[in-house]
Amino acid sequence: MAKKKRKPKKPAQPGVDPNEKRRERLEAKRAAKAEALAARRKKEARERLVRRVVLVGLLGLAVWFLVLRNVTPKEINGHRINDFSTAGANQHVTGTVSYQDSPPVSGQHATGSAPCGVHGQPIPSESMVHNLEHGAIGLLYAPDLDLEQVRRLEAIVADYEHSVFSMPYQGAMDSPITVAAWGHTMELAEVEPDSIEQFLEEFRRGGDAPEASIDPPCEHQEPEPYEPAEEGAEDQTSDEVELPASPSPTE
Repeated sequence: MAKKKRKPKKPAQPGVDPNEKRRERLEAKRAAKAEALAARRKKEARERLVRRVVLVGLLGLAVWFLVLRNVTPKEINGHRINDFSTAGANQHVTGTVSYQDSPPVSGQHATGSAPCGVHGQPIPSESMVHNLEHGAIGLLYAPDLDLEQVRRLEAIVADYEHSVFSMPYQGAMDSPITVAAWGHTMELAEVEPDSIEQFLEEFRRGGDAPEASIDPPCEHQEPEPYEPAEEGAEDQTSDEVELPASPSPTE
């Protein structure tokens, strides 16, 4: 039986490439592959950037937590923050203590603290230092400070429920007003509410006070506004004032 003859292929039309469609398909696959690769690389770059941002953020938070949050400001509104050594200074003792600094803001102190709030008479230095150890802030003023200034200090104390006290200070001070925290002071010639508030925000129940987190905090007593001594009356010193001390949580 005779074999069938294959029909000859039709010759390609002039100007038409028979492999063009195949090349188009291959080119489309290469383009899709390149596009997918570019998208994957873009995604990986975004993920690396996010990881770096998170890492830098965590590192910054760690630096702030371990270092910067404990950095004491050098000044507040142009008023220098004075720093005093507190090394080995939070020891409880009985009797009086001879302090080198006036007013004292660290060192040995009484086993009992005094109430916070507005005081019309000086608190014994030994009890005052105990208050500072627990994160309280003292607004100390010279007894001859203008009474209007004294009332402004007492009004600031009244804005808080605990851990702030005001009192006349009979010892030597380099300024009419000293804002005192554990290991730090700020001196003022007159009442500056904004500067005092910033000091309170920085140091109240914080700062370097070793017992700042102890509860309960230094509660405020009933206000006893300061009344200047009548002319000719004998002044009382802080050592002469007998003030009942509240028990210390660390006794």
